[in-house]
Amino acid sequence: MPAAAGRGTRLAAPVPKAWVDLGGRPLFLHSVTAFSGMPFVSRVVLVVDRSLIGVARRELKRAGLGKVVVTPGGKRRQDSVANGVKAIGPRGREVVLVHDCARPFPEPQVVAQVIAAASRHGAALAALPAADTVKREGAHGMVAGTVPRAGLWLAQTPQAVRADLVGNWLKALSGPAVTDDVQPLESAGLRVKLVRGSRRMEKVTYPEDLLTARERMRGPARTGLGFDMHRLVPNRPLVLGGVRVPFHRGLEGHSDADLVCHALSDAILGAICGGDMGTKFGVRRGATRNIRSIRFLEWTVEAAGKAGWRVTHADATLVAEAPRLGRYRSLIVRRLSRALGISPLEMSLKATTAKKLGPVGKGEAMACFAAVNVERESGLLAGR
Repeated sequence: MPAAAGRGTRLAAPVPKAWVDLGGRPLFLHSVTAFSGMPFVSRVVLVVDRSLIGVARRELKRAGLGKVVVTPGGKRRQDSVANGVKAIGPRGREVVLVHDCARPFPEPQVVAQVIAAASRHGAALAALPAADTVKREGAHGMVAGTVPRAGLWLAQTPQAVRADLVGNWLKALSGPAVTDDVQPLESAGLRVKLVRGSRRMEKVTYPEDLLTARERMRGPARTGLGFDMHRLVPNRPLVLGGVRVPFHRGLEGHSDADLVCHALSDAILGAICGGDMGTKFGVRRGATRNIRSIRFLEWTVEAAGKAGWRVTHADATLVAEAPRLGRYRSLIVRRLSRALGISPLEMSLKATTAKKLGPVGKGEAMACFAAVNVERESGLLAGR
């Protein structure tokens, strides 16, 4: 049961914290998606502010999570938790999990351990041993003492309660204000099991936490380099970057011999360690003979996506004595950016000459150099 009904005033955001953008999606959607993808989670209830229920349902539907139940929150966090528990309606030996949507990256192995501990002991929570020295504040902001950190743990979520204890839990939640979901059960004398959590499940509380989460969404990055060179011959159309450019000669080679697309494709394959153009689309492969090179580029981008990578920026340099790209440059950039799945602002295309040197400088050939940046897609969004 992800809870997303709070305001999150310490984040100082213009919208409720659960609705702050993280990787193009509301913050709450990350943990909901993760829990929905965990095979040991049977149903998910999202608790949000009553005024945002309709918007939340639309976001869930757009994300393919239409089966998630949305229920209104209460005045206090514990009231929201109680509403969510009632909406779940736990049965038998089921375990109810409460998770703070401000922790967008729940780890399946930790969640499974919390469930197992709650099933055995009645209640459990993810937590981390205190790593820093704890000071107690006195008057005027002065230190009033040092708290020994041995045995101190910092609570995380998820926190869990077994179904047969839910009645007592709901009664306890209606009492005095608490800052922790299982705290009322502790006060009632129930033993709660500590399960070691993960620093990767830290909470988004302050603006710098959000920056850290956004950096994490970017994932690891790589750069690939590509190069291609083709002879210029008569009676062939000249195709550069998927665009036909008027010229009295064209490039000799496989398919339309679009060396810009070839160089970019090789750069992507290099970044993802996926082989090279010859291996993927070589002349001996009849199925790819005479297919437009822009399609090769699109297939390479698709292959990168299946391997968990996405293109974020591309740079190509065409080396040729003629023709000049002129008014075709922006058209080529737009065509390439569509194929790469990036903004035209992230597609750089430059042109230069070989200063009369070599076959390119003599006008006998063209060459293209390319560099492509890719980033690893975060598999955490779907709890994979």
